[in-house]
Amino acid sequence: MVVKLYLEPEVEDRFHPDSYGYRPGKSALDAVGQARERCWKYDYVINLDIKGFFDNLEHSLIMRTVKKHTDSEWILLYLERRLKASIQLEDGTLVERDRGTPQGSVISPVLMNMTLDGLESLLKTNFPRWGGKMVNLTCFADDFIITGKSKEILENEVKPLVTEFLKQRGLQLSESKTRITHIDDGFDFLASNIRKYGGKLLIKPSRQNVQAFLAEIKTTVRENLHIPVEKLLLLLNPKIRGRAMFHRATVSKEVFSYVDYRIFCELKHWMRRRHPG
Repeated sequence: MVVKLYLEPEVEDRFHPDSYGYRPGKSALDAVGQARERCWKYDYVINLDIKGFFDNLEHSLIMRTVKKHTDSEWILLYLERRLKASIQLEDGTLVERDRGTPQGSVISPVLMNMTLDGLESLLKTNFPRWGGKMVNLTCFADDFIITGKSKEILENEVKPLVTEFLKQRGLQLSESKTRITHIDDGFDFLASNIRKYGGKLLIKPSRQNVQAFLAEIKTTVRENLHIPVEKLLLLLNPKIRGRAMFHRATVSKEVFSYVDYRIFCELKHWMRRRHPG
């Protein structure tokens, strides 16, 4: 945390404005809103996902990136020791690391943004506004989209450029999660589905996100068959409230009604099991 508080003010102003991942004053909803604005103007979207981003970052690359922003010896020494520190598994085994940074670490997001910095300027240089091939980047951590006017530009020019940019950093795109879609077909981005319906752009909770949430609720209920009602509610309410707050700014009335019905069915099943008479 101390290193993060030292580095963040030094590098925050240098990051491009369309990067929203774990930055002060920015959130996933900001990224979704920005994606919505871009999709009004451009018909095609390439949804890119980096394969094992936090696990495959090279330590030498991280250190070179940090050295560009600070010459503090104690910062560099601490980061180098921390990156190379062994991981202890549950059985006590120590695993040596030669790459990667812990995904849940408080400083990993800052290192991630520093490593990916430069992609937007690269796109602006190769696809200038006056060239007729302008593209726009919106990213949240290692999940980002690029909008463009044609599928050919995204497929033949943008994707190879991004692939080469990541290759220089020891990273690669996840082919299974990287796809180019027309806005009329819609795409998923940060738990939301963005799609045009008859020329009208709507953002809804994604089907995959809704199914994962209902599975989580079902698991919570089934694993707590014998606890008091008030304790079950204390487990469920934060999950329901958090998900509803995230999606409340989207077109979610039908989804909320469906989720409400499914939760009611789960609780009814739970009560009948508790009180079969």
